Amino acid sequence: MYNLAVTSMDLADFATAADLLAEVTAASPEDARAHFALADALIALNDLDAAALSLRRYLRLAPGDEQGAELLLAFIGKGAVPASASPAFLRDLYRRKAKNWDLVPGYFAHRHVLDAVLRHASPPFLSALDVGCGTGLSGAGVRAMTQHMAGVDVSPDMLEGARAKGIYDVLHEDDLLSFLTRHPDRFDLIVSTAALIHFGDLNAVLEAVWLALRREGTFAFTTYSYDGSDPTAFGASSYRELAKAGCFAHGSAYLADLSKTCGFEICEVSEIIHEQSSTQKIPGFVAVLRKRTATPCTLEPGTTLRRHTSQPNEGSAFPKPLRRAVPEKLQSGHLVCSTGVACWSF
Repeated sequence: MYNLAVTSMDLADFATAADLLAEVTAASPEDARAHFALADALIALNDLDAAALSLRRYLRLAPGDEQGAELLLAFIGKGAVPASASPAFLRDLYRRKAKNWDLVPGYFAHRHVLDAVLRHASPPFLSALDVGCGTGLSGAGVRAMTQHMAGVDVSPDMLEGARAKGIYDVLHEDDLLSFLTRHPDRFDLIVSTAALIHFGDLNAVLEAVWLALRREGTFAFTTYSYDGSDPTAFGASSYRELAKAGCFAHGSAYLADLSKTCGFEICEVSEIIHEQSSTQKIPGFVAVLRKRTATPCTLEPGTTLRRHTSQPNEGSAFPKPLRRAVPEKLQSGHLVCSTGVACWSF
């Protein structure tokens, strides 16, 4: 019956799918997969209260959230925006996408990043890092700009594609934040194409990038646009299929304000078409930042920034997912960022 429901979903017969999945969950209440699929069908039918109930049942059965239920709750306005998509979710997502990733039509983000780097920086670089390198679409262009190039990605399947191209000097299977914070003052250029789309809160990401860059280093990246909802905020992507794929979106003013707060000079934040299908164009931004030589720890404790939650008109204290119990000042000349990562002043 579950397979028949999946077929009904594929045929956009959401009412039949919901009826079948309701029977499956009644007969097998511990079937987390069926609860998530039922929620998906109910969202398509705009029965959001019932969808939220199914998503919460799924989360009780699968607290690791390998299917991205927390972000879907935010998408339908029934939950707070999570800090990011989980690594387990991303590994499963890109395991399914890796084989055909290079063949996806209408994907432009990597071209926007390469063009933006050339507008604001002067190759060659000594050392470059491709964050969320995937199969190496961005790396192919960056390779000609740098003496040494590293790539990091959470997906072993995507890394296989990058390794086959032979364009990286070294590849790492790792979480973005973990890798960056372990490699301070290492890179002249960091690029990130369609990787920050899996983070809501970019505070920890930008602080980690600042740490990993050398003096006057350049960071170029893309995000999806949240300007249609609130330029000062971030939230789940407003496109259902992107939200299901663990994607967030960010406002242009939010990106600019946070970049300055985290110690960057803004070279560019420009509107782009991130990608497009035969039926729609997905708006986004390409941004180029340059590391300033001052410590980026200027976000005061308790600072309130806007993010989209189930109550979008309220401010919320900005989350600090990497905060550790450390003293604010380690020693003379060293400060601690809001993530708890030590950042050096020059």
